[in-house]
Amino acid sequence: HNGYLNEARDIFTQVREATADMPDTWLNITHIYVEQKRYISAVQMYANCFKKNYK
Repeated sequence: HNGYLNEARDIFTQVREATADMPDTWLNITHIYVEQKRYISAVQMYANCFKKNYK
């Protein structure tokens, strides 16, 4: 299960780097962090997503 989450995170990270203006990608990474119980990373990603995409 966690292996798939890591793979998904890596793919979404690549997509985010290619298309930084798509908030869905940022949110998908955040959801993965929550599933992995990486709550601090999730909060940071939500904050960065909000700053970057919802000014």
